[in-house]
Amino acid sequence: MEAIAPHRRLAGRYVLEEAIAAGGMATVWRARDEVLARPVAMKILREDLARDPDFLERFRREAVSAARLTHPSIVSVFDTGIEDDVCYIVMEDLGGSTLRELMDEAGPLPAPRAVELITPILSALGFAHSNGLIHRDVKPANVLISPDGRVKVTDFGIARAAFAGGDITTTGQVLGTVRYLSPEQVQGGDVDGRSDVYSTGVVLYEMLSGRAPFVAESDVATAMMRLTSKPLPPRAIRPDIPRRVEAVVMKAMATRPDERFPTAEAMAAALHLQVGAEDPMATQRIHLRPQEPERSSSLFRSWMLVPLIVLLLAGTVIAVGLTVGRLGLGGPFDEGEEPQASPRAGRPSGVELPVRQARDFDPEGDGAERPEEVGGAIDGNPDSSWETEGYNSASLGGLKQGVGLWLDLGGVQRVSRIVISSPLSGWQFELKEGPFERPSQALTGLSGRSSFTVGDGGRISVDLQSVETEGLLIWITELAPDGGRFRAAIEDVTVVGTAS
Repeated sequence: MEAIAPHRRLAGRYVLEEAIAAGGMATVWRARDEVLARPVAMKILREDLARDPDFLERFRREAVSAARLTHPSIVSVFDTGIEDDVCYIVMEDLGGSTLRELMDEAGPLPAPRAVELITPILSALGFAHSNGLIHRDVKPANVLISPDGRVKVTDFGIARAAFAGGDITTTGQVLGTVRYLSPEQVQGGDVDGRSDVYSTGVVLYEMLSGRAPFVAESDVATAMMRLTSKPLPPRAIRPDIPRRVEAVVMKAMATRPDERFPTAEAMAAALHLQVGAEDPMATQRIHLRPQEPERSSSLFRSWMLVPLIVLLLAGTVIAVGLTVGRLGLGGPFDEGEEPQASPRAGRPSGVELPVRQARDFDPEGDGAERPEEVGGAIDGNPDSSWETEGYNSASLGGLKQGVGLWLDLGGVQRVSRIVISSPLSGWQFELKEGPFERPSQALTGLSGRSSFTVGDGGRISVDLQSVETEGLLIWITELAPDGGRFRAAIEDVTVVGTAS
């Protein structure tokens, strides 16, 4: 067999120029296609792998599948072949560097830059998944960045040839690193698009924190760690990482596939929703609090003492009033638990309006929030209910602004009150009117508030200024603790008003 060296010609057209990278499976060469007069990159398999006929067949089959993928963020595969025991793939020559090289040089990246880099990766994965191809080896070394900033993923499906044996030790030797593998890959289980989502989460974790989530003495030991332990949250390493971006990373890296984002597109949508939104009031404060000389700031702080003193005095008066029984909770200052006695004076009256159907509302997630359970909120049966999915925090894991339950009133009705019963207390919600596709801004109750909290009794009645609408959305913005997770639940909802 002729040695693999510069100036070697393959297939009568590809002339090798220089080796530019080496991995566990192959060496990448810069070459020139003399037929089309263009530069190309050639991946040449290790000699021992090229002598394995079973592996060669798997490799060829996966290369052909990858060649069918045409996407702006996927490195194009032009050709594949075997010549004198040399097995090769001919690919687009993107130039530039790998994401691995960028991360090693730049260190931890700001969240907007990390999201900018991870987005085309997720786009490429989503496209491949929709065409039935799982990458199986998402890692920084398989992401190329061109000199003009284009980001492309390479080696689609090639890892499948190496993983066919299911032996993690052998696989580790073949691939050179297994630190980005999903738990199900480590265990030799079934693999789908969520495995690539996990690996992408590991890449994003490393971009943000500057270190891998799991580190052990060997790659195999590192891979096994994710079966028994959870990674340190990225903010424990870099506190300036936005909490909501951290939440996306941790969801992507959930041990169980069904707790991750269901698709690469869903992860990308969550990232774009959250990046830069850690503190939505920050911009307002910048405008409201321009830089001033120190003397003005001191004067401002001095004047702040006046309203603080007024607030303290008001609090004292209210406390005294409550003590002597002259003030009561749950009056016109607040909506709260539904009283057992007759309605308060001045509360809007009306009749119970029929709810034709209920629909789950999850525009910032994967589009579904337990749709199979929505009927439990309107069937009048206290033993059935609709509940949200379980999240890692009261703020829905930082992944979205809220989820909801939309009530179809079967036509335009005049609504004045809504009563909700729940097995959980402490979760918060807003009310919005309008059709399912276009809910309004939050409605204001007679108390003047637009956000409401389910009290300890698990029952709340909210009086509204009468509004004519065909539907009502219960928009849940904060969850309650429930068995180590956070959820909201509705076991019964009643809408009161008059038919229009």
